[in-house]
Amino acid sequence: MLRLEGKLIISMSQTVDSNKANVNVNHDKQQSVELSSASQFFDIKTIQDKGGFSPGKGLASYLGYCRSSLWFIFGLLHPRVIFEFFIHIAGSNPIALPKRSRIVSFGVPFLFIILLVNLPIAAAGQEDAVEEEAEDEEEAEDEEEAEDEEEAEDEEEAEVVPRAARRIPADDEPPAVNDPNLEAEEIVDGLIYPTAMAFLGNSSDDIIVTEKDNGTVRRIIGGVVQPEPLVDVAVANNNGTNERGLLGMALAKQNETTTYVFLYYTESGGGQDGDDADGIVSAGNRLYRYELVENANSDSAELINPKLLLDLPARPGPRYNGGPLLVSQNQNDTIVYLMIGDLDHRESQAENYEDGPPPDGTGGILAVDVEGNPLPNPVLVEQVNGEEENGEEEDIGMLPYYYSYGLRNGFGMAFDPITGYLWDTENGPNWLDEINLVLPGFNSGWADIQGPSSAPENDGADPEEDLVDFGGTGVYREPEFAWQNTVGVTAINFLNSTALGEQYANDMFVADINNGRLYHFDLNQDRTGLLLEGVLEDRVANTVQELDSAIFGTGFRSISDIEVGPDGYLYILLYGPGKIFRIAPAEAEG
Repeated sequence: MLRLEGKLIISMSQTVDSNKANVNVNHDKQQSVELSSASQFFDIKTIQDKGGFSPGKGLASYLGYCRSSLWFIFGLLHPRVIFEFFIHIAGSNPIALPKRSRIVSFGVPFLFIILLVNLPIAAAGQEDAVEEEAEDEEEAEDEEEAEDEEEAEDEEEAEVVPRAARRIPADDEPPAVNDPNLEAEEIVDGLIYPTAMAFLGNSSDDIIVTEKDNGTVRRIIGGVVQPEPLVDVAVANNNGTNERGLLGMALAKQNETTTYVFLYYTESGGGQDGDDADGIVSAGNRLYRYELVENANSDSAELINPKLLLDLPARPGPRYNGGPLLVSQNQNDTIVYLMIGDLDHRESQAENYEDGPPPDGTGGILAVDVEGNPLPNPVLVEQVNGEEENGEEEDIGMLPYYYSYGLRNGFGMAFDPITGYLWDTENGPNWLDEINLVLPGFNSGWADIQGPSSAPENDGADPEEDLVDFGGTGVYREPEFAWQNTVGVTAINFLNSTALGEQYANDMFVADINNGRLYHFDLNQDRTGLLLEGVLEDRVANTVQELDSAIFGTGFRSISDIEVGPDGYLYILLYGPGKIFRIAPAEAEG
């Protein structure tokens, strides 16, 4: 920028970023000339007498002429250097010629000559430098993109829409529900990354909660988090991914004196929380059974007598460990269901790799009794548990433990209180989160199919030809609902009460962690699917606007669990804020 205010100021600046260049080349607009690491200012002062130029001698004129000639020659060779040097000395070294000669000082025409010579050369050099910087930036960006692709193999395709476009204004407001007759009330805070909760006995004021990274089980009485945990286990939690740790919990009251608490967690390999971040290999993803012991004279309680029921893989990881536990009980049996993901791309037959190793305890829902044994007459073993042609028994791995398979990862399971059918939620890679009806032997399709089998992301995969079916005992079923753009679907549950109104009795509620939304679905007549109409009739929400009729609540930052309390109300556990909200009838005003 040139400005004349008694003196000529030439401002040239350069911004240097050693980490990343930020160059925007626009040939239609002028660009800033970047020359030095800090702003530099040069002054050019003109020397003028009241009576004109001072007369000089012949020697002075000769020397001045020589200086101008030398400057001109060097200016052609090194225009930038000489130009800056000339500006610096011009003020103290005016060129004087005899007045009668009427010849203007060679300094002034020289200045214009230098400018004329310097500008195209400098501009060309600047353009080359900018182009080089742009090329360097493109190369750096290409390298970063390649690294990102390697770190997230399952996110190879670009998002359908930007993440910000998937949100609605209500997502950033305080927790609220759409029904004006109901309200969301905060009842507990102070938890640290809670993952699951359960009620003790028949009181809605007595809750136990798992904390993922600490490996602690906390008791909450009357909204107050008790100072001492019921148990503190050493967990691998690799905070770089936040998908290891104390992940799931379920309770089973066996009799009047015995209550089992089942915990699923990634056990530390060195006995310290988070030591896997230091390179210590985790012991595994493990299911333990504890006994709950309460002190009759106080509110204290503890979990004792741990018994290992399942020792499952945790590698390669550290992502996709699943987490939720679910218990079903009848007069004779207690069954524990455990959901586990593919641990960052295991490639067994349970993930539908036909030539892969036998099922290894990943990528499905496992079912065991309270002693950790597989169920009698496993649903997927009937036709494959035989002998090979050479007389050797076939290796079926952990197949007897599987209730369903073909699962990428998930954070929600629940039983329909009317039919007893199992439902789950499943997380897609960068597309098509799912809600599924999980019948015995259900194959969810991963790693060949995610979302509807007809989705273009599945590259024409054929459920009948491309999936492992274990001799016909495994059956693929299309998802009952899917989000085209992933929401991080998590918890699922059924409201088996009328406490919030008859219209919600036995309906399904589903949560997500990305937006903090609570979704509400009615079921069809035989309760094998969702009652969807209008833009959702195809069972896929393609945009956030299409979800409008299904959104029940918003503003619940990162939901990790939904439970129905003994009072019949909905309780919402928030992972990030470490809070519990209760959804109940609104208090009448006045």
